[in-house]
Amino acid sequence: MLFVPTDLNDDDIPLFTDIYRLNVSWMLRHADAILKNRQDAEDAVQECFLYLANHFHYVRGKDEKSVRSALTVLVKSRSLNLIRSRKDTVDLEEAEISCPGDEVRILQGMALEEAVAALPPAQREVFVLHAADGYSLWEIAGLQQVKYDAVRKNWQRARQALKQYLDGV
Repeated sequence: MLFVPTDLNDDDIPLFTDIYRLNVSWMLRHADAILKNRQDAEDAVQECFLYLANHFHYVRGKDEKSVRSALTVLVKSRSLNLIRSRKDTVDLEEAEISCPGDEVRILQGMALEEAVAALPPAQREVFVLHAADGYSLWEIAGLQQVKYDAVRKNWQRARQALKQYLDGV
């Protein structure tokens, strides 16, 4: 049974329910791929829908592609926030390392996740949509309904911030 928060108005409940039913499966898969834990993935997706319910005006009247784009960014952001909040560490002495370079790649991957999670929301959204989801900067501008130059600037700033963060690690 789907629990719908009471701050949605009566006209929004059917639309919210449709958005939930159409998107919950792939959102769980994405969160699970990031978190590597089904219960954490379910928590992240639940947080996404609670956020959506409390900020429903952002998606009201938007097309399906725009809603999916917003949910993609939201589920990745919530998943990365969950990782950051639990501050998991890997003891490289106890981990099974199959190749000599794996230690470096593990540390770089952890640092990249932290760096992406630390980006300002606008930069993080552009970075995730472009680098992870493969959207062009022009497509992102259309999805976000902003000028191409704003998206390009957020992309440049995100890349610069990530480079500075990773150079310091």
